[in-house]
Amino acid sequence: MEFSIGGDTPVLDPSSDDIESGLSSLTGEGDSFAILAESPMTYIQTSGSPTTGFVLEYQIDSLDQHFRSASQQLPLHQVIEAFERYRTRDPAWREVTSWEREELSTESSLPLGAIALAVLALGAVAAWWFGAA
Repeated sequence: MEFSIGGDTPVLDPSSDDIESGLSSLTGEGDSFAILAESPMTYIQTSGSPTTGFVLEYQIDSLDQHFRSASQQLPLHQVIEAFERYRTRDPAWREVTSWEREELSTESSLPLGAIALAVLALGAVAAWWFGAA
């Protein structure tokens, strides 16, 4: 798995400490998002801050399987719990909050999903580029 904050270089196989410190560092401004990705199209992500709350999203394999937390003001401890369970592949990560399906398409302009896909694609290209060099 890869964990990244605001488009920074991803951390491969992040620890619990990586997850907690990364999520705690989010400010809610600018590139204030975090992604824990199993693959480019399968991930959990969040945006927000500890003071204003967070929204969680996840996707499994395709835009047709994209979900958003019903609450847009989740507390930090709940987001850390979801990420940590996802990291350890504990299926209970889905029980941390209630979810609503989002209708996304390639023409959608939802910022968080678009940012996530762009960051993951850029990371894949960079990994390929520097690995091939």
